[in-house]
Amino acid sequence: MIISIVGKSGSGKSTIARTLSTLDERMLHVDIDQISHQVLTFKEVQEALQNTFGTDVVMDGEVQRKVLGQIVFTTPEQMQKLTDITWLHMEKIIDSIIENNPNKIILLDYLLLPKTKYFEQSHLKIWVDAPYEVRVERVIKRAIQERNVTRDYFQKRDRAGIDYEEGKYDIVINNINKEKTQEEVKKVYEKSILRRKF
Repeated sequence: MIISIVGKSGSGKSTIARTLSTLDERMLHVDIDQISHQVLTFKEVQEALQNTFGTDVVMDGEVQRKVLGQIVFTTPEQMQKLTDITWLHMEKIIDSIIENNPNKIILLDYLLLPKTKYFEQSHLKIWVDAPYEVRVERVIKRAIQERNVTRDYFQKRDRAGIDYEEGKYDIVINNINKEKTQEEVKKVYEKSILRRKF
């Protein structure tokens, strides 16, 4: 079984995915953002990024994600260039995880899942939603110790994402109140996942 869980930055989709994965040992949480960070360490990817976006995006063998973000979040075209460089490598890793875990419930967690083949392959599609102000507060709070994320930077990143059509999802979770959301996650598991046959 493949489950897609999507949501904009700061919606709490990864937290919900991790919560779901603790409810069933068969469930494998795949954070595709982490896979994207992994492929940024590949030498051929770094070379392609420098050829496309300039030498400043890689320093001392490490992709400068803030510098890269300031470029790719400006237009959908720039974001697509980044996707063209990284996605095939990411897809190979995801395919390998799915193929090597045939008896697992694969929980794919990624903002851009609706643009991938995995979305249509999913047996259950979950959209995690939250108001803009709630999301920006969460992201800035989370990133204080990691990097300087301003509202302007968040807004650019948010605009570079995609909009979700509610009718395409089996479940929509409005993630505002932590306690209510945890109750909702348990209901999703009990009613929509636990009762399915694998």
